[in-house]
Amino acid sequence: MKRKYLKDEQGIVLLSCLVFLLLILGIVRFSLTSSRLEERKAGVDYEMLTARQSAQTAIRYAENFILEQGIAYCEKGLTKSSDPSEVQRARAVCGGQNRAYLANMLWSDKNLNNAFMKIGQDQLINKGIYMGSDIKKNYLDCKPFWSCINWGDDAKIVRSTSNQLGNSVKTDLVSIECDKCETLSSIKPRYIIERFTSEDISSLKYSNDKNLDLNASGVVILRITAVGFGNGKGGNGVSITNAVMQATYIL
Repeated sequence: MKRKYLKDEQGIVLLSCLVFLLLILGIVRFSLTSSRLEERKAGVDYEMLTARQSAQTAIRYAENFILEQGIAYCEKGLTKSSDPSEVQRARAVCGGQNRAYLANMLWSDKNLNNAFMKIGQDQLINKGIYMGSDIKKNYLDCKPFWSCINWGDDAKIVRSTSNQLGNSVKTDLVSIECDKCETLSSIKPRYIIERFTSEDISSLKYSNDKNLDLNASGVVILRITAVGFGNGKGGNGVSITNAVMQATYIL
């Protein structure tokens, strides 16, 4: 009788060990799966963070570009020759003025093409810098306007989003590559600048057929749109995380 009970007890112990072993294996597998998912989520979060940081860097660079061109426009207006003393005097005068005020002098010019020609930047007009009057005349069907911009071969997600928005306009408008932007991504971000004068804003029509009344005639609105990219070197068949960011300024 004692031997029979001993054999029964040994069978129960073995079964209990197998059950506990299965439970331990299940816990280990769950832990490994959970750890793998957390790693993937951390990778996705880092990709998005990198893309957003890239876009923000491009916006900051474009902001500085807007202000710097105002200073250059001021200096050009005060110099009639390349005499070093005259150039230095113009820099001292313009450097002591409000940068936003100087930027307004340039960007509010109705003939922005000629204004940019004076400072040697006219190659950017309609190739990264777009005027509200031209947008209304030639690209009114681009809604939103950034959906008609060529953001580069690695902006596949942006192009997909543009198609989902129902934009059927086929254009290839140029964006500016921010080659001086220091980012965590190996792909440089891109940006565009849209310029709207008070006349451009007042001529916008809404569903109630009433024009927006903007009293300040010297006001100019600048909108920067930037696209940043995640990690990786990009290329064909590679999907890189994209981030689109906008900033609007009133001068």
